[in-house]
Amino acid sequence: MMADLKQVLTKIAFLIIPAYLVVLCSFFLPKFSLEGTLALTAYFVAESGGKYGLPIVIVVALLLLIGRKGIAGRRRAWESVIIITVAAVVLGGGSYANEHLLKPTLHIPRPNIKELAQLGALGRTAEDFYALGDKDKRSAYLTELFGDKKFNAVALHPRIRDHWASETGYSFPSGHATASFLFSTFFLALGLTLLSKSRRLVFFYALVPWAMAVAYSRPILRVHSPTDISVGAAQGIVLALIAYAIVRALIGRLEKE
Repeated sequence: MMADLKQVLTKIAFLIIPAYLVVLCSFFLPKFSLEGTLALTAYFVAESGGKYGLPIVIVVALLLLIGRKGIAGRRRAWESVIIITVAAVVLGGGSYANEHLLKPTLHIPRPNIKELAQLGALGRTAEDFYALGDKDKRSAYLTELFGDKKFNAVALHPRIRDHWASETGYSFPSGHATASFLFSTFFLALGLTLLSKSRRLVFFYALVPWAMAVAYSRPILRVHSPTDISVGAAQGIVLALIAYAIVRALIGRLEKE
């Protein structure tokens, strides 16, 4: 039995709106050192919302949802197919739109690239850097730049240096903020819908501060601006609610069979 839709949306609003307001406070973040513990922590948090960490979050959330008591194996299988398919389509579509439509159209340079250009360390303007070619060519350029023993424009922890070299796409909006808020909102809504008052809900509640941490890690690492993560988080929330509405409707049909 699914929880009442109005109650679910009320709880989602109660949790997600304050979380989003916290994200907006990122405009007041100071500039942190990128050599110490905070920077390294931000790096690992960012990775948890990236291509390696995100699948783990998705798998754990899915197992907690379909592993609840009182449903048949066939129902578990269908729910898995529905959730994975819808999540993949929404995330895939959102990622494609970000990387191949929004970012290339707006072509806003990342903050770290602008910083390097302003310091004269990039050896060219930010616009000329992005004109080098695709991400691989830009990454190779930064890798060579950072490998120069004379480079001392910005003090970077080795992991942050490698992260800067790999993150050479355009800046707006933040894909990490989009993905983390998408899945935290999406799975929290499903958890509230399917698990009721189960102890398993603790994991789904924890997704909200996780999403905030992932979003904040991006400006701390200087690879995104507060505007990037604010728009990215809003985009993720909207996509999550669309995905949730579709999944709820499809699971509702399973209950009628």
